[in-house]
Amino acid sequence: IMMKVSKELNNFYDINDLYQQLLEDTVKLVNSGDNGSILIYNKDNNAMEYVAAVGFDLKELKDIRLKKEELFLYKTTMLKIADIIKNPVVYDSQNIDKVNFDKLKASNSLDIKATISSPLYINGEFYGVINIDNNSNAE
Repeated sequence: IMMKVSKELNNFYDINDLYQQLLEDTVKLVNSGDNGSILIYNKDNNAMEYVAAVGFDLKELKDIRLKKEELFLYKTTMLKIADIIKNPVVYDSQNIDKVNFDKLKASNSLDIKATISSPLYINGEFYGVINIDNNSNAE
């Protein structure tokens, strides 16, 4: 897979296609990975925006904008290192805007048991997060 990824990285003309392929390959590489998403920080809107999804409807997710401060990683690691979220629906129900929570629930994006979430940095600056989800086991 790594050789395939390396070759593919040289053939993208659209950053969103790159995000999607990167996510698809990452989900395949993680043994318990079933679904996933990438959110990129939009400085102009001060919001996290979905740019790629596996196992979820990206069109539905694009309607959701989250604040950095609502992210699990913000609360646990200040967006510095990866962490595992067990039963994300419980965290989200208590920490994100109700409208966004309802949109996530309606899109079935919270029908997961656990997520490994990792911050993305470019040149030392926070860029976004990648989430790899597991549907069957919270461990």
